[in-house]
Amino acid sequence: SITIKSGRLEGVSGGENDPLLPYLGEELTKATTADIAVGFVMPSGLERLGPHLRDFLARQGRLRLLTGDYLGVTEPDALTRLLDLEGDRQLRVFETAHPSGPEHPGKPAPLSFHPKAYIFERADGTGVAFVGSSNLSDSALTTGIEWNYRAVAKADQTAFQEIQTAFDRLFDHPATRELTPTWIAAYRNRRPTLQSHKAQAPADTPEEPTTIPTPHAIQQEAL
Repeated sequence: SITIKSGRLEGVSGGENDPLLPYLGEELTKATTADIAVGFVMPSGLERLGPHLRDFLARQGRLRLLTGDYLGVTEPDALTRLLDLEGDRQLRVFETAHPSGPEHPGKPAPLSFHPKAYIFERADGTGVAFVGSSNLSDSALTTGIEWNYRAVAKADQTAFQEIQTAFDRLFDHPATRELTPTWIAAYRNRRPTLQSHKAQAPADTPEEPTTIPTPHAIQQEAL
């Protein structure tokens, strides 16, 4: 958890009047490193942020990006597009539904993975971090009502460093795996079938019900 006791926190309210995307684009033009942790990645989000990321990497920026496989919402095609990014980038996935490796014996209970953080540091050590509700999707970056707080390093270096440290711990978590074509192919095969509107939604997909609903008499007759 992150506890910020003081310092300058500025809000980004989202929606058409205050979308997050312009903030991210501007910070990428000034940053030398960018750390991104998002629960879900969609092709639409990469369509928006991708040009900024490619320009950032072309200017020798260093990118670390972590996403997750929670509920199968992240699109495999989006992960493939991430691999197309050229430059100094490290791409990882936090495994939730099907963790693998010796540290996950048996069938452990699924984890949830919901972070939304965008952290930018400049050559002089200053920077800005956005922590809130925006996944990497078109709606979350442009028109969706998303709340994100902006922590400015110049105003509170301690708060900014706490966010950086939290990202480092998550990026190096035992449940994370390097994003590779092999991992994406396996994920595509095991990914649960989602309704198309859920797969494209920027919001968190709800948990599956723990019990199967029983149809009433009219529904039974229709069935």
